[in-house]
Parts: sequence; C-alpha cells; structure tokens
Amino acid sequence: MSNPADAYLAARAEFEVVHTQLMDIATAIDSVAAALRSAPGAVMFSNLPGGRPPETPRGGRSKSFDARQWPSAEQIQRLLISWHAARDKMMAAWAAISDPVRAGLQPPPAAAQ
Repeated sequence: MSNPADAYLAARAEFEVVHTQLMDIATAIDSVAAALRSAPGAVMFSNLPGGRPPETPRGGRSKSFDARQWPSAEQIQRLLISWHAARDKMMAAWAAISDPVRAGLQPPPAAAQ
C-alpha cells in the first residue's frame, strides 16, 4: 500500500479485529469470575470428562460454561502477542501520516494507547 492513509486504515481494521477477540475473552473470564464470586456451588464447566461437580444444582439453577470455548493460557498469550503486533503496526502507520491528512481520519482508539 503506497497511500499512508490506506495503510493506517487497514492496520486499524486489523487491530480492531484482534482487540475485539481479546475483549471477548475478557468478557468470558469476567462472567466465570462473577459466577464464582456469587454462587460457587452452582458453577460448572460442561463438555469436560467427569461430568458435573458433586452437589451442583440441577434444573436450571446452575451456571454452566462450555469448556470447549474456554481459552488456554497459551491461546490468550498468542492473542496478546497478536494484539501488541497489530497495535504497533497501527501506531506506526498513524505516525507516517502527515498532519493535514490526519485531520480527516479518526486517530487510533484509546484502547491502543
């Protein structure tokens, strides 16, 4: 891409995709943490060997999370690496844009600062 504004817009779009993925994981972790704080006896992960924990309520009173959707620390770390790389690329592309051109573009999101 020879146009700095186009390079920035592409880098920003890439960052926003990775940032959304990271925020989705944060939301999932928050949900589990909130459930554990409020009613640990009603929390379980589904789709794991061994079934439900002993004494987990049945009949809709339990809070179940799908273990297949739960990220590993390695997956989170890979996503963090991607987030930093996308942010750095976006910030470098922003730095390459002249002030007059910047006036017509949205600056990098606050989440990237």
